[in-house]
Amino acid sequence: LHQKQVQKLVLAPALQQAIKLLPLTNLELIEIIDEELSKNPMLEVKEETADENGGDKQSERKEDKDKTQDLDDPLQIDDDKDFEKYFKEYFDNRFRSYSIEKKEAPAYENFVSNSTTLWDHLNWQANLTFFNDDEKEIARYIIGNVNEDGYLTVSLEEIRKEMGASLDDIEVIREKIKQFDPIGIGSLTLQEVLLTQIDYFEIKDDIARRIVKEDLSLLEKSKFSEICKKLDLSLAEARFHIDVIKSLDPTPGRKYSQEKTFYIIPDI
Repeated sequence: LHQKQVQKLVLAPALQQAIKLLPLTNLELIEIIDEELSKNPMLEVKEETADENGGDKQSERKEDKDKTQDLDDPLQIDDDKDFEKYFKEYFDNRFRSYSIEKKEAPAYENFVSNSTTLWDHLNWQANLTFFNDDEKEIARYIIGNVNEDGYLTVSLEEIRKEMGASLDDIEVIREKIKQFDPIGIGSLTLQEVLLTQIDYFEIKDDIARRIVKEDLSLLEKSKFSEICKKLDLSLAEARFHIDVIKSLDPTPGRKYSQEKTFYIIPDI
């Protein structure tokens, strides 16, 4: 047998009950009293009389006076805080009532701002650009057939059949749409997007323009040596003009994409 000395804090049952009841509100105390009365029929509630009420009022005045004195005593306040901190681990929340009035939570949608879609942004610009009803209809049809990357997904011939307009009128409207923000929107090919941006931003690079017009397929396959040989450029010179092309946006519509990228952050 081994004897071991252990320090243990033992609280009297009355003190334990007082600690449990201390943090409760009046409503919670009433619920606990009602529960105990229903469990133990020997208990009864003592009604207050007028004399007791008078005595209680006097005692309340005395307690208020004592509390005022206690507030003036900083040592007493510190003692109360220390007492509450020391017995905090013994507080038992088992008797807490959760029948609190539930407030209706505000709708989450009210706090989330709706970002502007690509098509809303384009239609807003179309309303400021086209004032003829027929032109507006054609512009809306073109905008409605633009995908998320910003490319027109139908041919001009299909637009002509659907809208009953001439190809020249449709092309004029599409050229204006290509100048909308983002630049190059409504183009049919990657080459058209890049050339539109080169013209709009007034990039004075004839070699970059030539690469886009004639050697875009070589650039897509990263065949830089063939580009250098064809244009009689060194690799350093070719890379300079290629960097100009890389500064352009091949998918202008992605600027207003509704898709969000979620990054996975590993736990380190």
